[in-house]
Amino acid sequence: MMKIKFRAWDKDKKSLLPVKLIDFFQWLVSCGEGSIERNSFKNERTDRHVLMQCTGVKDRNNKDIYDGDVLYHQMQGKREVYYPFMEHVAAFGLRNVENGMAGDLSDSHIYEIIGNIYENPELLGGE
Repeated sequence: MMKIKFRAWDKDKKSLLPVKLIDFFQWLVSCGEGSIERNSFKNERTDRHVLMQCTGVKDRNNKDIYDGDVLYHQMQGKREVYYPFMEHVAAFGLRNVENGMAGDLSDSHIYEIIGNIYENPELLGGE
């Protein structure tokens, strides 16, 4: 059985934090060294933390791959990990950064994590 893991991007501190606790009934999250704080984390535009779930698969260096990671393969280029892959299937997908073509994570073991969309927006062509 896969262990469900999350991490969070803290927009105020501009840092990636481990998630210790999530209470979806009271909308509470405990990240890093901080205390539990009320945070709806339902709307990425207005909330302080953006939660990223572990996909359950690893890259070629045996690192956990999370939603929002950017992967790289010498022959296939950069791919962004995103959710959902398809509207009717609960699965993560890979989106080609250059052309937007989508695929699944079935061959994730050939890629290497080179960053994520929050700490490294330039990997997607952003600022």
